[in-house]
Amino acid sequence: MFNGLTIHKIQNKDKLLRPDLSYLETPLTGHCNLNCKGCGTFSPISPERYADLKGFIRDVNGLAKLFRNIRMFRFVGGEPLLHPRVAEFCIAARKAFPSAGTGIYLVTNGILLPRMEDKFWEVLADHRVSLDLTQYPIDIDIDKISRTAEHHKITLQIKKKTEFMKFHFNTAGNTDPEKAIRACRSLYYSPFLDNGRMYPCDRPAIAHLLNSRFGTDFSACNEDHLNIHDNDLTGPKIIDFLDHPIPFCRYCTTRTPTSFKWDLSKATADEWLD
Repeated sequence: MFNGLTIHKIQNKDKLLRPDLSYLETPLTGHCNLNCKGCGTFSPISPERYADLKGFIRDVNGLAKLFRNIRMFRFVGGEPLLHPRVAEFCIAARKAFPSAGTGIYLVTNGILLPRMEDKFWEVLADHRVSLDLTQYPIDIDIDKISRTAEHHKITLQIKKKTEFMKFHFNTAGNTDPEKAIRACRSLYYSPFLDNGRMYPCDRPAIAHLLNSRFGTDFSACNEDHLNIHDNDLTGPKIIDFLDHPIPFCRYCTTRTPTSFKWDLSKATADEWLD
């Protein structure tokens, strides 16, 4: 028979073995319906790419064995609303992480929101998924979106964005990874999950787009990610991995990112490369 002390010990052991992960992004699409200059996910040069629902369900269930909660779980793109099964991804994420300790967010530029069917809004409401809308200097019906979100009791966060940041690459690949990650962590923390692979950020997962378009040679390797389905992997091991530099960090610089006004992309190399 369990007493209070036994239950407390079990809970503490579970917390050690399955810690909380503070933040995670996972892409639903690579492409976008808004052609932003210098897009941080390289969407203007990305082919159409849709995440696989079956693979995501396996991944998110795997994550639930490693972490109790993911405090901020964000679906990103490209533009996630371009995915025809976007609602099913939201359902799968909440099923794997039912606790209120996991906040699930759907990131969008808002263009498609006024055209989404009632079922979409109902899924967000029923599964406690928030909308994280980035409002660019384009004409979208923010009032209608706000009214619809309020009607369905969905949390809507709106962030106006008139500038982008250019994070500089070192094409020579000779930056000290320790210095690079310190500079990176001072600006943002963005663990990235893609097809069962956990990265400290999205750059090693998507740099192949730059290689394909501009002939660069940003080489990612097996040490740049963890396979979350490896049998000997634990939540604490993942957190430790995310807190240390990876080989790909040699392509990042310690330079302060350069800001520029939002504009439409011409898909030229200077938008991402010096």
